[in-house]
Amino acid sequence: MVWILAFCPLVPRGAIVMFDSIPPIGWQILGEFHGRFPMGTDTFGGSLGGTTRHSHTLTGMVSYGESMPLASSGDSFPADLIPPHSHTVPVITTDTASNIPPYRTFIFAKALMDFDYLPRNAVIMSYTRSLGPGWTDITLGMIKLFPRGDTLNPGIIGGIGFDIHSHFFRGTTSYDNPSVRVYVGPGGYFAPAHPHAHTFEGVTGAALIQPPFRTVRFWKAISEPAYYSDSQAILMFDTLPSSCWTKITDFTGRIPKADTVTGINGGSSYHSHTVSTFLSRQDTAAWGIGLLGDYGPTYTPWIHQHWISFSPTSTESHIPPYRTVIFAMFTPSSDVEETIRLNEGTEVEAYNVEGKKVAHFKGETSELSKLKKGVYILVLKEGKTKRIKKYIKAK
Repeated sequence: MVWILAFCPLVPRGAIVMFDSIPPIGWQILGEFHGRFPMGTDTFGGSLGGTTRHSHTLTGMVSYGESMPLASSGDSFPADLIPPHSHTVPVITTDTASNIPPYRTFIFAKALMDFDYLPRNAVIMSYTRSLGPGWTDITLGMIKLFPRGDTLNPGIIGGIGFDIHSHFFRGTTSYDNPSVRVYVGPGGYFAPAHPHAHTFEGVTGAALIQPPFRTVRFWKAISEPAYYSDSQAILMFDTLPSSCWTKITDFTGRIPKADTVTGINGGSSYHSHTVSTFLSRQDTAAWGIGLLGDYGPTYTPWIHQHWISFSPTSTESHIPPYRTVIFAMFTPSSDVEETIRLNEGTEVEAYNVEGKKVAHFKGETSELSKLKKGVYILVLKEGKTKRIKKYIKAK
């Protein structure tokens, strides 16, 4: 008895696979992946989003009070301290920082037809520690990295230093016009001060960020043809795959990340920064006090400072440019029980998942019973017609 996996090619038409070289004929390079990361979706793939950089806004408040006077008059008469006053702080926008996480580039391509194997340099994902002969585990070489599309240059590593970042900012307070009391002769006068403002600049606190991710292993085909069985191989799709594939909903809104510990979700979509309280810089321009009457001496600038306190920055997205796909795992089932019946003269070649020929005969269905339990690929030749089937020998 044989369990047939009908209409279940190993690589269905429309499947999206990463390549570490230019893919062969039968594969279409997907230009929309250039500079983008694959992000899981639960319905239909192909949408674009994300940005390469981000900035934040922040608001602050200036302390109310006076500061040390460093001015004196041009004659012997003293001047009062600057009266208590304050300033307002406008909404400030920080400089920008990168949204691009640590990455390794691949060429993303779509299968234009059903394939029963994967070509050399194809790269797929899985949760398992082994994908069988013909594959090499490249996870350690890209540990903690995210796959990013590039239509010409696979194998480039970049984005290092993204995880921890801060932002620089600077600004100017509102202008204020406090008056001061100047004593001249027997009387005194209030002389208005010239409007003044304060400049300030600083650096936000650091933030540790990563985009939403799910950890997987990455495997590269080092021989052709390369096969896999029910070993949790993961491919990408634009449409819902066949019944031989199980959609991985845990990838929804997440990007695959290379790690030897698989199936872990992490990261986030948004972040903010703290900002410390600090002293503003001195006045942006010198300002003096002109006296009334015939005296007319001019005072040197009153130089003072204020404490400025800031709220945390605005919360902003750090999602990098992405292209959505459906992630699905190869999980062939044996729901339909049928007996394979071969026409007289049908030539049969049976291969195991390692690509090794294990049987070759003509028209004898009983020969299949001699195969051990496992997954096989049959090449059925009838005259000039050749058919390929995948099936599981259940017992």
